[in-house]
Amino acid sequence: MASRLGVALALAFTAAAILSTSYWRETYRALRFDGMSYPHRRIAYAFWGIPADQIRQALDQILPPQVPIALSDRLLHDGFSRQRLTESLYPRVLDQKSPLILDTADFSPQTSDPVRILARDSKGIVFLLRGVTPRTAQPAPIVEDFSFSWISFLGATISAVGFGILVLTLLCDLRSRPPLFFLWAVPAGAIFLAWSAVLATWLQVRIPWKVQAMAGVLLFLIGLCKKDPSRDREGVEPGPEPACLRAPPGIFSALPAWVPMRLPLEAWRREWLSSAKFPENWVLLGILTLYLSRVARFPIAGWDGRSIWLFHARQLFLSGMFSRADLLRPDYDWSHPDYPVLFPAWLAHFTSLGGTYNERLAGLGIPILLFALVALLWGLLRSQIGRWPGAAVTLVIFFGVETLTAGGFVDGILMLLLLVEFAAFVTIPHRSAAWVAAAAAAHLKFEGFFLAILIALVASFFHGGLPERRRWRRWALPAAIFLTPLHLIWTRTLGLQTSYSTVHRIQGISDLFSRSSIIAGDTLQVMRWEGYFWGHPLLWEGLAALVLAAAGAAAFKCGRAARSALMIVAGSLLFTFLVFLLTPYDLHAQVSTSADRLLLHPAGFSLLALFLLLRNDDSEKQPAAKNTPRH
Repeated sequence: MASRLGVALALAFTAAAILSTSYWRETYRALRFDGMSYPHRRIAYAFWGIPADQIRQALDQILPPQVPIALSDRLLHDGFSRQRLTESLYPRVLDQKSPLILDTADFSPQTSDPVRILARDSKGIVFLLRGVTPRTAQPAPIVEDFSFSWISFLGATISAVGFGILVLTLLCDLRSRPPLFFLWAVPAGAIFLAWSAVLATWLQVRIPWKVQAMAGVLLFLIGLCKKDPSRDREGVEPGPEPACLRAPPGIFSALPAWVPMRLPLEAWRREWLSSAKFPENWVLLGILTLYLSRVARFPIAGWDGRSIWLFHARQLFLSGMFSRADLLRPDYDWSHPDYPVLFPAWLAHFTSLGGTYNERLAGLGIPILLFALVALLWGLLRSQIGRWPGAAVTLVIFFGVETLTAGGFVDGILMLLLLVEFAAFVTIPHRSAAWVAAAAAAHLKFEGFFLAILIALVASFFHGGLPERRRWRRWALPAAIFLTPLHLIWTRTLGLQTSYSTVHRIQGISDLFSRSSIIAGDTLQVMRWEGYFWGHPLLWEGLAALVLAAAGAAAFKCGRAARSALMIVAGSLLFTFLVFLLTPYDLHAQVSTSADRLLLHPAGFSLLALFLLLRNDDSEKQPAAKNTPRH
């Protein structure tokens, strides 16, 4: 009865998600032929018509890159124009003390003042530079590219997976889980890139992006070229290794001694062929392939996507690190320079094989990371809540966050990381890899750090969490979670003020009640409002799932997995409430701009808790098999 009810609810939630998602509309808008190239769409949709590329090119022709410019009062007090121009003109510095002023006019000015016309937008607004420019100036080099190269994209993807293989083989043991190994390597590779960016920032040493990317490709090839140990276990005598697959002499011949890259490729091939027999896997592949094509053709236009993550990726790539000058520059405070670096490092890596910064290729890192996490969740939930409920939960979550993620926001990716972390903790073969998802979530956003620790504590209490490996491997990934607060402390030592450097002080019970009332009322308004990234349907589906799960937990027997998922829902709701209660910013503005994104996490766990409750799997009571591998 429970299984039939689970399938019925899975169909109902999936139908609601398919009908309410903006995936179809946004995909059609991106893939239809409208005669606009990627750069034109970028100006039209991400810059609202500001001819940022023309302005940058004109400035580069008349001013050296180290010459700063100022913004006129008209541009300075327009937050959108100020942030977009700061991002697009970087590495040129915007300094209000500069005598060269970027200004706008409704028509071509007729004045004796020295003026250079830079560009004109579609509405006739003229962008001009006021002030005396140097008579002799070397043009600045080109720092932007919008071309698309399959070689660069595939090379960057393979390189990231290569770094992930290195992390997994050193700190985890996932070789017995064939189809998911390369998927786990994606968040593991993102962790490696985050560590690289943090180390370069601490030491103020430039990252050689192309060299680093080629090193990742080499690690990937070494991992593939090792012989298959599964053949020995099956009693098949391995044949001689071809000379072309042997590791070259020198340092690479010594790698197997400390990097156990022995990947069972033949077993993996059989597993992949078995997975191809399920039609829902092909549906997922088609949906994600269209999503990749959509992001390749449509620019990132979300506010956080451009003003925080793309801007940080641009800084990281062009400077080779986060320079102290950029971190401490007051004009960049709005970009939250103290934020964790995993996502900017991931985006910057995807443009690393080119000679110049390529925002289009950088944006393609988003669907690759999303693809891996959705597929991981799909595979893990299949064993936890069943084939069709697992597919339904994954699709509902994907359709709820796809527009948000395509806009450059990381909240949907964070929710997927947290769900993957939990699902891996309750699955014995993936328990060690759960710390990979936890570390990636902690390196993604500050709330990811707290929620990843919450999930690790709850899941470890109910299901056990530390793998039985050598001591340093056992604690390496859990300890890596705390790199985020270490980086935050390092930025504070430089004098950088964080977003929550101060908190609101509650003035008695009356203040608590009044702020709680504002939080509840504004949150309800946010859930009624569609927003520009269409995330509210998932919130309502999560609310419905939470009500059903709470009623079911009160009326029927609740297993350990469902109980722990409900505890995480309660903890994440409490965390969201405390964030709003203690915020030093205007409470109405804070709730209206972030309530829907912070509530994504409890919404996703509510869906998972409902289907875990319906599944009520008794397999957790059964003793583990004697030949269960140690992880």
